[in-house]
Amino acid sequence: MLKQLSIENYALIRSVSLTFESGFTVITGETGAGKSILLGALGLLLGNRAETQVLFDKEKKCVVEAVFVIRRPEVSRILADNDLDEADDGTLLLRREITAAGKSRAFVNDTPCGLSVLKELAAYLVDIHSQHKTMDMVRPSFLLEIVDGYIPEENRVAAEYAPLYRRYGCVQAELQTLREARQAWEREQDYWRFLYDELQTMQLRAGEQAELESVFAQQQHAEQIKAVMEEAQAAWEQGENALESRLTHIIQQLRKIAAYHAELQTALPRWESALIELKDLQRDLRTWSGALDFSPAEKAANEERLSRIYALENKHRVQTVEELIALRDETALKLKAEDGRAEEQARLEAEAAELTVDLSALAARWRAARLKAGEQLVRKTQEALADLAMPDATLVLQWEEEAAFGPRGKDKVRLLFNANKGGEPAELGKVASGGELSRLMLAIKSVIHENSLIHCLILDEIDTGVSGETAAKMAGMMRRMAQYMQVISITHLPQIAAKADAHYRVSKLVEAERSLSRIALLDAAAHRETIAAMLSDGRPTREALEAADVLIK
Repeated sequence: MLKQLSIENYALIRSVSLTFESGFTVITGETGAGKSILLGALGLLLGNRAETQVLFDKEKKCVVEAVFVIRRPEVSRILADNDLDEADDGTLLLRREITAAGKSRAFVNDTPCGLSVLKELAAYLVDIHSQHKTMDMVRPSFLLEIVDGYIPEENRVAAEYAPLYRRYGCVQAELQTLREARQAWEREQDYWRFLYDELQTMQLRAGEQAELESVFAQQQHAEQIKAVMEEAQAAWEQGENALESRLTHIIQQLRKIAAYHAELQTALPRWESALIELKDLQRDLRTWSGALDFSPAEKAANEERLSRIYALENKHRVQTVEELIALRDETALKLKAEDGRAEEQARLEAEAAELTVDLSALAARWRAARLKAGEQLVRKTQEALADLAMPDATLVLQWEEEAAFGPRGKDKVRLLFNANKGGEPAELGKVASGGELSRLMLAIKSVIHENSLIHCLILDEIDTGVSGETAAKMAGMMRRMAQYMQVISITHLPQIAAKADAHYRVSKLVEAERSLSRIALLDAAAHRETIAAMLSDGRPTREALEAADVLIK
């Protein structure tokens, strides 16, 4: 339950501290006095977005603090998961601060935390029914939430369904990406396969182009090269002045005098080595000259090979065989990757099929539990509506099955409603008046919270559109609900305010040319006078005070 709420520098509130007890509490006040400001401040503690516009004094920070009394294993788990301390007395202290610069900070039991923690805790602390939420009754998703909340704990499958559905969504997304990639591949694969085959057929080698170009140059100048080599051979070994003979003779003469000249004797081995090197070079020339006898077929083959390489380089805008080889290898990887995508797609499709079977089984269990819970919810809600002066009201939950899985299974539900005897149930949003919607929402709240895990219900003008005897019946229902949970109602109706265990009045005043909201807990006399003022629409008359006494008693 909500034990205490403190607000500083928020909207029209400079500073206020409220203490709440169990049972039934009402908050009343003129329109615009600031009743709903309390809900806005409480919403900050439950993780709602903060804005600097809420600051009463733009130079100071806003601080909202609340103390809840709650002992729940779920709350203990959330605190433990986020390394937050748990109070020994079972209280939970939440604080939210908004600086003048717009920065927001949140605390749980005086320890800083993220807003996600506040939102997670909120699910176990309080149910706030704002005025605009009455129309939520026509939303299928809201109806599903209500029915699911009424399913007994042992029959709920949401915890099993959720991780499977998340995985199913991931698998479907991956499959979609793969299918799109493969469709794109279908449009391009002929090109890549042709490219790979073309390059692979060439059997290219690194360095091949330089070798072929060298041979081609020799083929183009073979006659000239051979003529020069033959001339060199002739000068070396033919005629009386052959270089080989002359050098051999010179070395022989040098040997004869080397014994008389130390430097010459040292240099003589170099002369001999030079002669040996020249003989080797001459043999190389003879070998090279012999290799220059190219056949026409060899010339044609070499020229054709080079032409094909040049053509491929021009086609793919590269300069070397090595770049062509890199392109071939890259293409091979593309082809191999496509094989891998096909295998991955097959694996994902198999996993999706398994998940479909499992999700279908869980969705079927979920629907069976919903149908049973829905019947009980409708029956109890109709009983509650009878207590709210709608004895002939009829509710029908109309179920449909969606084709695809959703985050809450495959079910879709509509609420059909008829307020009058003998009428035909129709869509709620088309046939229910504002007052009927308010009573229906209160009836449902009374039913679903009967065994609820949330022990604090805040109703913001749920009595809109009702008056007189109906308002009194709504007040009676709120009091009955307050026997097993804390009920706080913001109301304009004296019939409801009169039944409260505690009564807060919100008033607006002007101070230093600035509007302020004041909130005060009323004693018995002030409570009586306030009810009388609500009845007389102004200063309480004697008759209004007597009527107030009747309502209160």
